[in-house]
Amino acid sequence: MNKILLLLAIFILLQITGANSQYLIAVQNGNTVTLFSHLDSALNNANSGDTVYVPGGVWNIGTYQISKEIHIIGNGFHPDSTKPGLLSRIAGQFQFRIGATNSSFEGFELNGSFVFIANEIIENICISRVKFE
Repeated sequence: MNKILLLLAIFILLQITGANSQYLIAVQNGNTVTLFSHLDSALNNANSGDTVYVPGGVWNIGTYQISKEIHIIGNGFHPDSTKPGLLSRIAGQFQFRIGATNSSFEGFELNGSFVFIANEIIENICISRVKFE
């Protein structure tokens, strides 16, 4: 009886761990990857040039000012129906400031907007496979 309870407890723990891990945001800096549970924390802790991988789900950022080169890649706004996963949906506004040059955004649905701040030189922003709602 104790063995069955122990196996059941391990199985439940693995299920909970596996379910939660799919909602972690990965920030890659070279060969180092750091995981976050909130998008704003991931963006705040990312260094210039880092890539932020956003899993499927809804992520609220409010208004977020980008003043460093950053690359945000989502799971897609229309993921392949043959693969498990949800679309990546970001709710909020990205404001580009000086330093955001060469940033890129790919593969998510944005329920909000991208805003370029007047009188600030920001170049080479790549926005692809982003659906605006």
